[in-house]
This record gives sequence, structure tokens and C-alpha cells, in this order.
Amino acid sequence: MKLLVRLLILFLLLTSCTSILKKEYPETSNKEKGKLLISWTDDSGKNISKIRIRHLCLREKKITDPRSSCEDIELAWQYDLRKNDQIEIFIPEGNYSARLTIRENSGDSDYSLVTYFGFKEPTNSQCSLSFVQSDFLPYDRFDCPNLEIKPGKTTKVKIKVTSKQEAWGTESLLVAIFSLGLIASPSQLIHLDMEYAPPNR
Repeated sequence: MKLLVRLLILFLLLTSCTSILKKEYPETSNKEKGKLLISWTDDSGKNISKIRIRHLCLREKKITDPRSSCEDIELAWQYDLRKNDQIEIFIPEGNYSARLTIRENSGDSDYSLVTYFGFKEPTNSQCSLSFVQSDFLPYDRFDCPNLEIKPGKTTKVKIKVTSKQEAWGTESLLVAIFSLGLIASPSQLIHLDMEYAPPNR
């Protein structure tokens, strides 16, 4: 009986541990590297088990559509970041333009997560937020200063799933009509927030 209890405790500890996806910068560089750490929390009250990173791009000169493929370096694509998961990437020091797009709307629930985080505004000291009513899929847009990487230090991006929701029943109905009912589009958009902590903080 004691052995069974110990095994159960060990299983619970292992399943609750943080899982870290470690990725390497795809190009060689003589510069010292710093760490980019991406994590997330769920404050929605919906017990969301994962969020999907549609794109994680670096060094893009111009972004015409936040939903488009990466223009230069692609660090992650269609990656499911589950509860307690983190992404850890070592990147040469510098100030980078970057794009992180979150999209989770598989159609098997009544909510959708669609948010664009852009790091490319050298004159901004803080991120600015706007809500974009685009086609059939509205989304939150964050425009932030350049992603700052310093040698031996950690730059943190923490995504927060909030309890704020936006109804978009008209768009959801149109998607269903044009797809002849084949696509079940969620009717609630859950807003995300984000904490960006440069390495000097």
C-alpha cells in the first residue's frame, strides 16, 4: 500500500512539472547569447489546457499581415504550449523585430484565442494594444518595442489568458453559412494580455 502511495505521489509530481521546449538560434554567430523565455498563465476561469503558437518569427523587416508566414527566421510554427510549458531560446545579443501569433480556435469549444504580439517599434517604451475587426476573425494586437536580448540575461514574455470576452456571433454565423456548416466557429473571443520584461528588469 505504501509503495502504491509513493508511486502515485511521484506520478503527480512528474505530471505537474514544468515542461521546457529548448530551441537553438538557427544561425551561427560570434556574439554572446541571452535567453528568451516564453510562458503563459490562464486566468479565464475556463480551465484552458493549451494555447497554440501559430508563428514565432524573428528579424522581419515588414509585416503586411500578422497571420502570414515568417519572412526571415522561424523559431516555432503551430506549436501547442500546454499548461506549465515554457519555450526557452538562446539568441545572440541585440535588438530584434519579432512576431508572436497566438491562435486557438479548433472549433471544439465556444471560445477562440487570436492575438498578435509584434516587437518592432523602437520609439515605444511600452506595448500598445488595439482590437482589430478583421474579416471573419477579429483579434487583439500588441505593438511593442524591439525584443531586447543581452548576454547571459533572460528576456521574459509572459502571455496571460484573461477573463475578458468579446462576442462575435455575426462573424461566427457567416463562417458557418459560407462553409455550409462544415466549420463550427466559436462565438466568443477571449482577450489575452502580456507582460514583457526586458533583461535589465
